[in-house]
Amino acid sequence: MSDTIRYEIDADIDIEALLRLFAQADWTRSRQARDTRKMLLGTTFHITAWRDNRLIGFLRVLTDRAYRALIEDVIVAENHRKSGIGRKLVALALEELSDVEEVLLGCTEENVSYYAQFEFIRVTHPFMKRVRIN
Repeated sequence: MSDTIRYEIDADIDIEALLRLFAQADWTRSRQARDTRKMLLGTTFHITAWRDNRLIGFLRVLTDRAYRALIEDVIVAENHRKSGIGRKLVALALEELSDVEEVLLGCTEENVSYYAQFEFIRVTHPFMKRVRIN
């Protein structure tokens, strides 16, 4: 097994490989192939991490490339966490978004300090959401 991690922007992703990665996080565990395909089509760009042609990291961005961007679904395979892969995914995304006025992301309370290293700050501005009701 190689120690080299390869990062790609908008690489082709096998949906089943992405679902296997999603199965390793609470917030993505229940995602289905059909909706995941739609998600990828609606994503402005995504960044992936690969080891020996195996998908081990993923991040996606929705943006107008001028005023706003939203980083979503930062996820690293369980056996590769705490190795800098997530940090590299975020850094690459921020490099791509360097001309964007405001970059947003949501995170859990325990990840606030992690994202602070990228100069994200906690905001008190109300954030509203509407969830599809099945």
